[in-house]
Amino acid sequence: MRYAKPKSIDEALALLADGSWTLLAGGTDFYPTQGNRPVRDDVLDLNGLQQLRHISQTDSHFVFGARATWTDIIRADLPPAFDALKLAAREVGSIQIQNSGTIAGNLCNASPAADGVPPLLTLSAEVVLRSASGERVVGLADFILGNRRTARAPGELLTAVRVPRRPPPAIRISSSLARGAISSSRSPWRRPASSSTRQASCRMSCCRSAPVRPWRRGFRRSKNGCAKLVLRVMSPA
Repeated sequence: MRYAKPKSIDEALALLADGSWTLLAGGTDFYPTQGNRPVRDDVLDLNGLQQLRHISQTDSHFVFGARATWTDIIRADLPPAFDALKLAAREVGSIQIQNSGTIAGNLCNASPAADGVPPLLTLSAEVVLRSASGERVVGLADFILGNRRTARAPGELLTAVRVPRRPPPAIRISSSLARGAISSSRSPWRRPASSSTRQASCRMSCCRSAPVRPWRRGFRRSKNGCAKLVLRVMSPA
């Protein structure tokens, strides 16, 4: 087992290009999955990369550094379109988990119950992937391939999540479903506001291994394979 804690992105990318590493950020999924087993993988600790912990704006995007925590998101001065994302941040486990868990970790872990995925999808979010050979941008809808599977290639590091500066306005929606005790959050369901419900862009991630538009995958009228949703619709702040 090897352990490394790089101080710069370039150093991290050089290490990633030279072997297979398990990435460690907030650790809120890494440590529970280890159980009582000793850590045998090579671990690349990203907590020394201070340049990845930020929430900023450019002329075209809102940018969330990979190490931005859920608490950072809750406290950030963001427009009302991000209310659903902030609500999701408050549903990520306990306050201690919110203080440690990162936005990039939530996406790279690719859990079907990931709270951050549906609101980010409704905001047309993209992920920025860097490697020693360059950088590419992938839409979040194309990044998550299934349960615990993403499009991140070996040697790549997710450095940021970005949202267009003119995202669709969002209604804050909370959902509650019966889930096993191992789950640390409620199953997420989010949609942006729309003058026509038929045209609303909905994302659900609790019933399949990857987020879906319910009515495009047979969930609009059929309850097969889908737990009963209990929705609480709230006006944007």
